[in-house]
Amino acid sequence: MKKFLLAGLVLLSFLSYRAESSESSDPIQECRLHVGLPSSSFSFQDLGVVDSLLVSGDGSLIVGNKSSKIFIITSTGKSLLDSEDSSAYGINHDGTIIVGQKRSYACAWVKMASGYSCTLLRDGSQARGVSDDGSTIVGMLFNCDSALMRPCKWQRNSDGHYEQVLSDVDNDAAGWLNGTDSKGSIAVGTLRPLGHDWVFQQACSQTPKVDSTSGEEFSVLNTENSPYGEAIAVSADGTVIAGKSQHGFRDIPVGLGAKRFPLYQACYWTGNGSEPKLLGFSGRRGFLDYFLYFQSQALACNGDGTVIVGSTSLEEYCRGFEEDLDAFVWTEQSAMLSIQKLLTEHGVDLKGWTLTKATGISRDGKKVVGVGVFNDGTRGWEATIPMVTPALSYSQRVGSFLVNVVRGLLPASLSSSSTVHTVESSK
Repeated sequence: MKKFLLAGLVLLSFLSYRAESSESSDPIQECRLHVGLPSSSFSFQDLGVVDSLLVSGDGSLIVGNKSSKIFIITSTGKSLLDSEDSSAYGINHDGTIIVGQKRSYACAWVKMASGYSCTLLRDGSQARGVSDDGSTIVGMLFNCDSALMRPCKWQRNSDGHYEQVLSDVDNDAAGWLNGTDSKGSIAVGTLRPLGHDWVFQQACSQTPKVDSTSGEEFSVLNTENSPYGEAIAVSADGTVIAGKSQHGFRDIPVGLGAKRFPLYQACYWTGNGSEPKLLGFSGRRGFLDYFLYFQSQALACNGDGTVIVGSTSLEEYCRGFEEDLDAFVWTEQSAMLSIQKLLTEHGVDLKGWTLTKATGISRDGKKVVGVGVFNDGTRGWEATIPMVTPALSYSQRVGSFLVNVVRGLLPASLSSSSTVHTVESSK
């Protein structure tokens, strides 16, 4: 009888341990820390009412946008940077240069001894990314005649002024550049063939021509298997490009027919022509939720691209409804993890909060900033997050328990010959 019981427990533990985690419909996994990592390593701070946030590479400066005003946040407090119809979109490593838009001009705010000085680059443009030394700024131009956007790049000359070095890319394409690496040698963004809907955009990277001392060339990152997407961020070392890529399609009812649109999922690329590596779940929740689609996008990455943050969203196309769901952090070891669940599980009190977007991350990957909803209002937040690993699923935890029970029933000489690895919370 004991043999039959032992065999049954072994079989049950094996099946439970191997089972897929299907207990939760949440597209982002729950998570736990590395064994031995204290919960005190985590922290969270409310940064007040903002629309969006950026963080410098060294984590020393946070920049916030609110109602066309720019604020800067340091360890000593919060102060106003610019209140004249301004928005910030990019920041360099040490926070000495912030780029964005002031009225209709691309603008760079450069830190001087007496504070930040505003440099207007060009009317009808927007700056979105800057190299570490501020010598290269990337963004877009607005074509008022055709309502199109064109990728644009400025470089600082020897006398300290910025010159536009990239304007018209292709008369048959429109687009913009979202960011650049630390040296300003690689810029990433989006191109779209003229005459196509913006949902059919293509992720791209831009580098100097290899056979010329001047000029630029664009490379489309999307492939035949995944033709659409957007490159949103690039690692400081230029090895990883993060964003979103088309992963399947959705059919939206239009009259008696339907129109097909791409379904986007957070991803990253490691080179031109490589298939995008998808970070997490997207698609329909189930048959009864036919018009509900989960999507995701990567919004920022750390210095070498090993940690990526972003957001997931839920879209209901019958009503044109879209809702941000959850801020996530991703590593190759942990997969896509909910920042809210991660913080809550390790002792951070987030009562009343819903963390919807992670929009920036420091070079070391430990400081993350983003926005969320607190008591029905949009607010900014800052979190310190150490490296994480995924929790075992419910079935895996059951399997681990049963395996340990079986080991307890076996003679010591047999039970010591095998080990079972478990990941536990340090709380």
